[in-house]
Amino acid sequence: MILLFGSIILCSLFISSYVTNLFYFMILFPCIFGLGNGMIYIIPLKESWHYYKKSKRTGLASGIIVCGYGIGCFVFSLISTYLINPKNVTDFSKDLEIINRFPSMMRTMCAIWTVLVILSAMLIVPHQKGADNS
Repeated sequence: MILLFGSIILCSLFISSYVTNLFYFMILFPCIFGLGNGMIYIIPLKESWHYYKKSKRTGLASGIIVCGYGIGCFVFSLISTYLINPKNVTDFSKDLEIINRFPSMMRTMCAIWTVLVILSAMLIVPHQKGADNS
């Protein structure tokens, strides 16, 4: 499931980095990327709920996973800002160099996320039915 939803996210991100029409960009990036991200969000939570089904650690595991999503947003916003605006220009609306870095930033983020999707697919082991993990 992670590879399926991850590939939806990665494909929408990669294809949207080449799109020059705003309408198609709005379909690919916010809609498809957001839909794929929403679908992939629940997978680690569901697996932790199954793993800690009869334990008091379910809330702690869920909290750590949700915290990881928040920290990931913070870290990736810093990375994308560095990739687009390494000189920290304040008025970037007229700076074409910064505007032209946007597609390459999206491709770089896609490469980073590809590695993370593959790692997470290898690390999350689906819950086996009948196994009692308490």
